[in-house]
Parts: sequence; C-alpha cells; structure tokens
Amino acid sequence: MLSKRLKAIAGLVPKGTRVADVGTDHAYLPIYLVGEKIAASAIATDINEGPLETARKNITQKKAEKIELRLCDGLNKVSKNEVDTVIIAGMGGDNIIHIIGEAPWLKEKGKTLVLQPMSSADDLRRYLAKNGFETEKEVAVADSGKIYSVMLVKHTGKTAEPDLFESFVGKVYLEKTEEAKAYLKSVFSSLSKREKGIKNIKERKEEREEILSALEKITKILGE
Repeated sequence: MLSKRLKAIAGLVPKGTRVADVGTDHAYLPIYLVGEKIAASAIATDINEGPLETARKNITQKKAEKIELRLCDGLNKVSKNEVDTVIIAGMGGDNIIHIIGEAPWLKEKGKTLVLQPMSSADDLRRYLAKNGFETEKEVAVADSGKIYSVMLVKHTGKTAEPDLFESFVGKVYLEKTEEAKAYLKSVFSSLSKREKGIKNIKERKEEREEILSALEKITKILGE
C-alpha cells in the first residue's frame, strides 16, 4: 500500500513513461508504477547503499520487473536517453534545485518532472520559474499530519519572476479540494507569523507589504 503522498506523486506520472525515481528509498513508488503499468520501466536511484539493499529485497519479493537500481547522487548515473519522467520527491527544495541544476538535459523537449518538496517549496518555485520551467499542474496532499505540494513540471524556456504569493502558493489554489484549502491555510499561518516578526522593522516595509498582499489573496480564495 502506498502512502497518500506517494499516491499523489504517482497520480501525476504520465502513462507509459520511462521513469527515474531519485532518492527511491524502499522503491515503493517504482514498484507501484511498473506494477500498475503506469510506467514502462523505472530506474530507482539512491545515494546510500542501505536503502537500495532494502529496495532490492522489495523488488524481488514483489517480483517486479523492469526496475533497475543505481547507487548515485541525484541523476549522476542516469542518461538522458534512458528516461522521460524524473521524480524527485521526499527531500528539501534546495536539494531538488541542486539535482535539477546538475542535469541540464532535463530542459530538453519531452522531459517531465514530478517534484514533491518536503520544505522550501517557495524557493523551488522561484528557481523553476526563473530557469524556464513551467508547472502544468500542482496538487496538495495531506499525509501523516502534514500537508505537501506535488508539481508536474516541464521546461518551456519561458522565464518569469514570481511574486511572493506565486512562490508560496504556486498553482495549488486552482485545485478546488479540501487539501488545497488546508495547504492555503498552512501558508497563511506561516506568512502571518513572518509578517508579525517584521512588522516594526522599517527596512523590511516592502517585504511586509508583499506579505500582506499575499495574505489578502489567500483570504479571498478561501472565502470563495
């Protein structure tokens, strides 16, 4: 059984694609994707031998075929000709940024990214926009008492400078679900605390005004 978080990730993977799952851990996701015939094949990578050994046992137990394991940092041992879709999930936004930056071939036509940051989602969204990546769809998922965002991303070459609202909310608000509302409430709470912390600092007046604008937009969306 996949967790709700992993199911949300699987739900954004294009059918029939060749997948690379970066930081696969126990390989639950590629086993599911190949088993359900969502993915034609999968390369599961991890930087540590321990998780890969567990992944190997799980693959053998499930008699999962068409899954290859690789010990490597990010996509260092994955060729652009081997995969169409790259999943980078379960790690901080800064780590995801680093992995994308080390694999320039992800900008090539026909490549798809499915990203799920555990933290610093705002930094990741800014990086993607500034580097010509477009988020085609973004969903929120609640799992184990936490709320996450999952993004379906492709490189278009069109760059943008997202404002604070776009950086923190992304396209989650377009999904009219209870989990999307929970995500917005979480962002609202975080930004409210930040605003209070800089309320009386003159040098951060512009930043505070941008936060207040974002809070106003979130309030309006939640009220619709």
